[in-house]
Amino acid sequence: HTLHIASNGGSSSSILELGQHTDIFPNVTFVRDMAVVGVTLTTLVEREKIDIAKYDMLLLDTQGSELLVLKGAIPLLQNFRFVQVEAADFEAYKGCAKVHEIDALMATQGFVSCHRKRTSQHPDGGQYFEITYGRERPNWWARLKV
Repeated sequence: HTLHIASNGGSSSSILELGQHTDIFPNVTFVRDMAVVGVTLTTLVEREKIDIAKYDMLLLDTQGSELLVLKGAIPLLQNFRFVQVEAADFEAYKGCAKVHEIDALMATQGFVSCHRKRTSQHPDGGQYFEITYGRERPNWWARLKV
């Protein structure tokens, strides 16, 4: 892959090209590229002998490639009680995962959205969200706005 390094200290760096992200964050640009080799999360966990039984939650903020990471982590997802992702409902990065696509994948893996927080808004109405998915729906979740 080519990792595009962003001008904001690398925070918006991605393997995807910038899309409408620049409409919300006009000062963010890509300043250089770096060749990287990607592996699935499943491969990384196996290779590094990570004991994921120690972890209840998986948190992803991979600048538009969250769906790719989740698909590569399907064999591991059953080990987590919660998964949190950042996702947009518009094309923040070219070809990025959209909220509805992540919702659909997570549903096939037995997860439900238990918390959804808008973190920023596109001028034309699109939004960025932090979404937390859970395997179980405790009684107190009913009181949360999802």
